[in-house]
Amino acid sequence: MSLISIIVPIYNVEKYLDKCLWSIRKQTYQNLEIILVNDGSPDNSHVIMNTHAEQDTRICIVNKENGGLSSARNAGLKQSTGEFVAFIDSDDWIEHTMFEKLFESLHEHNSDISVCNVRTEYEDGTLKAHLKQALDYPDCIDIKAHRDAFMAFDCFACNKLFKKALFTQNNIEFPEGLLYEDIGTFPRLFFRINKISLIRENLYHYIVRGGAITQTFSLRGLDYLKVTSLVERDLETLSTREFDQYLTAFKIMHNFYSLSINCGYISDKKDRNQAIDTVKAYYRSEKWSWKQIKAANRNDVTFYALRSKSQQIYYWMFWHTTPLLKTLFSIYHKLK
Repeated sequence: MSLISIIVPIYNVEKYLDKCLWSIRKQTYQNLEIILVNDGSPDNSHVIMNTHAEQDTRICIVNKENGGLSSARNAGLKQSTGEFVAFIDSDDWIEHTMFEKLFESLHEHNSDISVCNVRTEYEDGTLKAHLKQALDYPDCIDIKAHRDAFMAFDCFACNKLFKKALFTQNNIEFPEGLLYEDIGTFPRLFFRINKISLIRENLYHYIVRGGAITQTFSLRGLDYLKVTSLVERDLETLSTREFDQYLTAFKIMHNFYSLSINCGYISDKKDRNQAIDTVKAYYRSEKWSWKQIKAANRNDVTFYALRSKSQQIYYWMFWHTTPLLKTLFSIYHKLK
């Protein structure tokens, strides 16, 4: 039975950590190396980690100064000894069969990555959304035959099992110091694989919690531009150019549909206007048209069509009437 290294970055999650670790320890797939990376957490997470480590010899604790999620994951990768590697966020939890099913899928199809669906939920367990991966694709996707599958997956690291060699042989790490690190990492792995297989079950529970870094809005949202640029530069180094045709849709998805929303929620007026001006300059440099924005799609469904009517109006205003939208933002934040 092959060894799977599970890397769990930990920072300020004492409220959620026990449930997360129990969900890992109770996996039906038992040959695990559980690497807990204490990323300089100032709360009592270390007490919970130590308690679990005393009870389970599969647990290894790595203590380091705070460096962020990517830094913690990279530290865990360096420590790992398994043939396969996975990443679990310490405020989430997983079904007890997750790694048994992911490993069986990967082994059966000789795939490089196996993926499951994600249930996003609020802290009280209320459902937010089911994130289904690669709809209308086979359970095992041959990448040479389906280059378009590049846009069929969410970039999350946490709902996947990877061959560790994908990271080590290609010198791929998570980009440190940036938000949205998964967006800058999964595509680079995807460019280099032969097969990816799927378990069409919600085996990963992603918790949407107040105060999480992905739920806050600031100038750091501009990291979307940096991580997509990282992917673009990496693609340029490859001999194959068969993913190029999907790159524009990838950038529009993140740097328009996600980033424009982020800009509007920034409370500080100066920062908000700076962010808006930066992304508008980026759009001009890309020479996108409104027609391209509306046509960009995933699984043959446009991002525009997936948005509500009010969101569509927002996007139209962001593109066409920026000065008016800046004024409306100012009014909104004053009334908020």
